Amino acid sequence: MLIEEQPADRRPRMTSPRPASVAGGMSFDSVCKLLHISTSPTPVKPILVQQQQAKKMAACSVVLFADTDFRTHIVRELYDTENSYVESLQILEKYYSTLQRNEDLVEKTLSENMFYQIPSIKLHHETLLMQLKHRIEHWDTRPKIGDLIVDTFTKEAVIDTYTAFINNWKTAKEAIKLAKTTRPCFVRCLEEWTREHRGKLNLDALLIMPVQRIPRYELLIKELLKHTPEDHPDRVDLESAQSELHDLALKINAMEHEVDEAERMMIRLKELEMYIDGLSDLVEPNRKFVKFDMVTMSSGMGMKKDRCLFLFSDLLIITNLKRKSGTIRKPSTHSCSPQLYPTLETNKYKLLMRVSLEDLELAKPVLLVPKKPFTNERELLECDLGVLSKISDLTGNLSASHQPLDDALRNMMAQVSRQLSERQAHANDPALSKVELTVATQNGLETVSVTFLSPNKRNTWERAFLEAKQALSLSADRRPPPDFLNPIPIRKTRAGLQLTCVATTSDLNVHDLKDVWVCNSDGYVGQVCVLSMQPEPALTSCVAVSNCKITCIASVPTSATMHKGGALLNSGNISPISDHSSSGDTNNDPLSSCITMELNSDDSSDEDNSLDEHSRSCPSDKETFPMSLSEDEMLAATKAHHIPDPTQGTMWIGMEDGRIFVYYCNDNIRIKKPRIKVQLPSAVHCITSTEHSVLVGLGNGQVAAFHRPAQGFWETLHPSYVDLGPSAAPVQRMIVVCGRLWCACLNMIHVINLSTLKIETSFPVVTDPSRHVTDMVSSGLGVWVSVQNSVVLRLCNALTYDFIADLNLTPSVQKMLAGCDDILRQHKFACLRVTAMLTCKDLLWVGTSAGVIMTINAPHVVQGMGKLSSMPTVTGIWHGHTGQVRFLHCLEQNSTAAIPIPSTRRSIRRDHRRHSIASAATMNKMIVISGGDGYEDFRCTPAHPATPTAITATAVVDNSGRDDSTNHLLLWQC
Repeated sequence: MLIEEQPADRRPRMTSPRPASVAGGMSFDSVCKLLHISTSPTPVKPILVQQQQAKKMAACSVVLFADTDFRTHIVRELYDTENSYVESLQILEKYYSTLQRNEDLVEKTLSENMFYQIPSIKLHHETLLMQLKHRIEHWDTRPKIGDLIVDTFTKEAVIDTYTAFINNWKTAKEAIKLAKTTRPCFVRCLEEWTREHRGKLNLDALLIMPVQRIPRYELLIKELLKHTPEDHPDRVDLESAQSELHDLALKINAMEHEVDEAERMMIRLKELEMYIDGLSDLVEPNRKFVKFDMVTMSSGMGMKKDRCLFLFSDLLIITNLKRKSGTIRKPSTHSCSPQLYPTLETNKYKLLMRVSLEDLELAKPVLLVPKKPFTNERELLECDLGVLSKISDLTGNLSASHQPLDDALRNMMAQVSRQLSERQAHANDPALSKVELTVATQNGLETVSVTFLSPNKRNTWERAFLEAKQALSLSADRRPPPDFLNPIPIRKTRAGLQLTCVATTSDLNVHDLKDVWVCNSDGYVGQVCVLSMQPEPALTSCVAVSNCKITCIASVPTSATMHKGGALLNSGNISPISDHSSSGDTNNDPLSSCITMELNSDDSSDEDNSLDEHSRSCPSDKETFPMSLSEDEMLAATKAHHIPDPTQGTMWIGMEDGRIFVYYCNDNIRIKKPRIKVQLPSAVHCITSTEHSVLVGLGNGQVAAFHRPAQGFWETLHPSYVDLGPSAAPVQRMIVVCGRLWCACLNMIHVINLSTLKIETSFPVVTDPSRHVTDMVSSGLGVWVSVQNSVVLRLCNALTYDFIADLNLTPSVQKMLAGCDDILRQHKFACLRVTAMLTCKDLLWVGTSAGVIMTINAPHVVQGMGKLSSMPTVTGIWHGHTGQVRFLHCLEQNSTAAIPIPSTRRSIRRDHRRHSIASAATMNKMIVISGGDGYEDFRCTPAHPATPTAITATAVVDNSGRDDSTNHLLLWQC
């Protein structure tokens, strides 16, 4: 065969000898034979092509063989380093055993702190070493190690062991330091151990190895990945191993940083405690120093005094300020900022006030905080004015006519100068540098006014204060758990009655305590039970007051007892009710609606209202619905009867048939009839009150507003109406937030201006209109919303109306019901939903249809806050209901009152022995009341075996409360 002519530089060399060998030590013939390429004489062109293909494939094989060699080398290095690491751990365990046997060298407690978790770490890595050895011995058949690394470092036991070791690292160092100081024989023992060690490593060098080992794994795995092809069976596992090791290394580094930062912070707190005269017990593990500011405050004589604010993560300390004449002992090392120490060293401080951040609030809304610092705006305006002045000077060099330009520049300079003057006036306004704080003291709320050196300093401090409050509210371990008091069964009631709503009287009774009115109903009777807190929580009376369902109740204080500024008064927690409105056609026109009012004198009939004769205590239709009167006739009737006393607080009870009964707070409902009866055009679903209005949500989508004159009683004849939506959509819930009325109707929330009674805005909670809002509660600028047939809570920013968090409570409920019967648990989860909510002292209480009650650390929502980066902590409460939670309610306990606990329960208060309920309650103690079907202690299950104390506590309660749906009230103190 002839060879085609080719250029000299591209023509293959026929006489070129065959390469004797290729990289990797294999001969060319061997490679060809391996690749099934013939080396027998053939025509020239095919031979050249085959040789070129052989070279390429041989090169690929060389790379493959090289990668295989590198992988084997890296795995061998991993095994060798692991073996060395295990030997070091074994040496540490040997040291630990020696110290445990010989207490003359060091105390057992110190040795345990030194070698904490070392035996556990050794066991984990001995197991890994054996697995690595087995893989290396069978490397030809199974060249994989990624799965071993993933299996080892994803085990919860391994992660927890390393986490505990890192957290104890500083404690171990402190223990070694203390032992060296107090035990010379321990020092000699350490020196002997170091000499005997083959690497001459001392104890500190050996103990640091677990901290350094995880990053070493990550480096080896990264190197192994570089020499592992994409299609290798070990590739996926190695990538997973690298990711897991990287996450673990980051976690360890973060913990190291936290430990170091905690140590520095502890030193800083000790130094601050030394500088402030009269301050003690400042050093606590979780306390952090945040900010230091010099301010002025008014003294008792009206004079301005220099003061200093020391803001901590959970504390505010106020001191006086005096120029230091002498010297005080300085700490050996300064841990505070360089800017702070010159001020600290040149002044003396004496403690004036120490207040927990939980007892501090900003007196003015966050809305009043300027968005931009005035100093920065002033500087920008001064810069603009200088630029305009330069431009004006340059216009003088123009040869053309520039009169219009000059006029425009003069106008612009005048405008900028005017803005600059306004900013300077604002900057000099003392109000912009002043912060008013409300402090909860034993004598009630007090206001403290603080003036900063500039508005910028005031803004910076206020922001730091709000962030500290936010972090404090999210911390899970900052408060003790609520103290469970006792369950109260409601037995002597008509069968089939269910709890519906609750409210606390605004006026005090003869014992200087407030009573709690608890309502329960079925389709035929509405009953009110009065819970008295003296001498101990107990039901004093249960009386039927209506012949229809009671849907809501609200306590309406007198004007003199209302909080200043129109704050929302507690209107009771109203459980979700059915969408059924009053039967019959009703006219939605408020002007043509028949509004009936009846005024009763203080005297009433002597008919028996005993619990066993419900029918006799139910008003007849004739009593409940007198004939409608004209306005003149109504005025005449008012004059003829006793005019209601405007100085007494009232209880407003709403019915399913549209009636509202109004009682005095201190009325004995066993012998008193309603002071006022009002008939509205539709079913009453919710009632709330402000200083000047009582607002009623109706089943026809309207809100009725009753107003009160300055010195009179509520005008119930002519309420104002606001239409929210179609007549078939009831107003399910209303609350007042930031001076606006929030109304829930179907899946929408309507925000109403209380002054004009006009809807300002409306927005949906969910997109599905068939899933209506069932409950709303507010916590500062945050509004928590629950939706029908859902266990997810939504948190809304009250300023922007944006939803910033969705909190799913299912995992927490699952944990609480883990020990229940399978069938019962499946039934409860099939219809799981939120049925009640309450906010009390920065805690959100949530009740569910499963009877489980949970508390959530409510985040502190501030202006401009976006979506929460982390969800707040949810804590389940062991005491709950057999059936669903009907309502949650709270009342403030009198600072001088005591809630006694029966002696049978005092002996079993093991869980809360630090907070004795038998003693007088301290300031701001709150009683939380849950109402629901039955009583259940979720610890008394197979998954949570009952302790003797729990069994004793349960034995106090009648077993019928746990086995059936007897209505129960559960009480906590927090």
